[in-house]
Amino acid sequence: MTVHPLARDGAISIVVRQRRDTAFVRIAGDVDPSGSAALTEANDALVQAGPSIVWLDLAEVTFAGSTLVNFIVRLRNAMKDGTRLTVCRATPMALRVMTVCGLQRRLEFTDQIPDDWPQAAATDTSETNCPAPIR
Repeated sequence: MTVHPLARDGAISIVVRQRRDTAFVRIAGDVDPSGSAALTEANDALVQAGPSIVWLDLAEVTFAGSTLVNFIVRLRNAMKDGTRLTVCRATPMALRVMTVCGLQRRLEFTDQIPDDWPQAAATDTSETNCPAPIR
């Protein structure tokens, strides 16, 4: 399993873990313009890794606005055709913002994370096949 901690940028935390062709992304905190640089780094790393499945866990998002929508749309548009992007456990605020922007028609949503969600510590970088951690 690859663990790829991307950023802890003030009010936002983004952790990307990759196992084979599946990426597991957890975003926590306020997803606002102050976290744009960290979100761009996460987007770039995900696009470069090229997973065929991306799970996006939003259970710990405390604020969501257009910055979250921008991240998801940019990620979706940059991924290769056929890539599956599923939003997991979106908070009511995040879900409301995505619904108002019409993302429910472009994405899959679930109230659970997958059973195979990696539980390793965020500092474990063994078996790395992603770019080096970005800090």
